[in-house]
Amino acid sequence: VGGRTRAIMIDRADTTGSTIFAAGVTGGLWKTENITDQRPTWDNIGDFFSNINICALAQNPNNTDEMYFGTGEPHGGAGRGLGIWKSTNGGDSWTHLPTTANSLFFYVVRLFVHPVTSDVYAATETGLYRSQDQGATWEKVLGQNVSGGFSNAMTDLEYAKDGTIYISMGHNGGSSTIFKSPAGATQGDIGSWSITSLTSSGFPSGRTRVELAVAPSNENIIYALTAQGGNATGIYKSSNKGANWNKVSDAPPATGMGNFTRGQAWYDLDITVDPTNPNIVIIGGIDLLRSTNGGSTWEQLSQWFGGGGLQYVHADQHYAIWD
Repeated sequence: VGGRTRAIMIDRADTTGSTIFAAGVTGGLWKTENITDQRPTWDNIGDFFSNINICALAQNPNNTDEMYFGTGEPHGGAGRGLGIWKSTNGGDSWTHLPTTANSLFFYVVRLFVHPVTSDVYAATETGLYRSQDQGATWEKVLGQNVSGGFSNAMTDLEYAKDGTIYISMGHNGGSSTIFKSPAGATQGDIGSWSITSLTSSGFPSGRTRVELAVAPSNENIIYALTAQGGNATGIYKSSNKGANWNKVSDAPPATGMGNFTRGQAWYDLDITVDPTNPNIVIIGGIDLLRSTNGGSTWEQLSQWFGGGGLQYVHADQHYAIWD
């Protein structure tokens, strides 16, 4: 059984786009080579790893044979992981990185391989770490007492087409904020990070979780889906790379609930932007909703208990990507 899915990855080596890797939090790693079929077939390619609590996946765009997965569920549920695994043959086999077999990497929230430098970033609950040697060694570049970070708990990592890296930190406790490291020779280095979501710029304080989405077609536009405690609180938008923010809407309702997260924003929360249209945004909580006007209004796409004329999709939306 796959289990809930917090990580999906489209295999860049397959030019047809038919090969997908997906990770079940309690079910290991899975792969299909025919995602476009009406009934895709999935092969279990890893449920005997020493930890199958897989929550993050990444592939090196400069060497598609190089892949990584990270373990440990950050938002409740299945418990801790045991670090990061690496593949050098396109996912056919995997090796545990010994440098991550420690408490610094017990909860890997996001993995990202830089498209220019091939540096590997691991956003964890103990900070943001970077490896410049394919996982052999790691350096903490953002977090508590590093680069001005006030928390070690990373929530999300986003990369803009101009090369800027965005990080939200402080989930499930305290007050979340957003840091960014601009493009350039020092990108991602210690000291290159700056707080972009100061309260004075229109971003709210006291939010306990923030999920981010940068518009792939316009690096100036960033969306932030915020939560406080159990409920999503609002959708914020910046049109100048995070220098200023505007609240475009409150968290919308869904059928049978006044808030589409129904008290579970600490557990299931996600936002993503259409790759060609920065005004088309999808958010997920218990159900999926879509905006076609930059977040001002929302329409419901799915309903977890069926009926009502909406498509049935199982409850709890953790992660969404565009093909």
